[in-house]
Amino acid sequence: SSVSLFAARSSSKDRSRKRAAIRKPKPTDATSADTPMIGISASLSSAVASPDRVAKRQRIAQRFSEFIDSHYVISDSETLKPYECDGLSAYCEEALIVVLPSSVEQAQKVLKICHEEGVPVVARGAGTGLCAGAMPHGDGVVMSMAKFNKILEIDTDARAARVQPGVR
Repeated sequence: SSVSLFAARSSSKDRSRKRAAIRKPKPTDATSADTPMIGISASLSSAVASPDRVAKRQRIAQRFSEFIDSHYVISDSETLKPYECDGLSAYCEEALIVVLPSSVEQAQKVLKICHEEGVPVVARGAGTGLCAGAMPHGDGVVMSMAKFNKILEIDTDARAARVQPGVR
């Protein structure tokens, strides 16, 4: 038992060292073309949208707006900013579109359209995770489940709750 405890401690230290190495890259020559740009390189690369990307964004946004209020179909770069990452802001990527369905039926329609268009989907809960689990795909749709924010059941005996994905 003490051996497994020691192994758990050492692996935890290894993970901490790896995280630190990711967060704090070693200094390199400032003129080097391979200078690390963690957190901003992906965001900057998608800042200049190609005509194909713009057309695709408009087409898909229009399809979503047929059944979701246009205020909840986000396609402009400024409003997309909060959805570039979750609680771990070291890695950022601008999605093609963010959509906030308010019903299961709307979520199903979003998934159907994305399948038809061949567009990847990232489901996002409250966006509070610290593991980049809600990291958007640059050519994909973020389906924010923030409107699904109800507590469905609380079992005090089991000390458990059943909640929708947008509960904070």
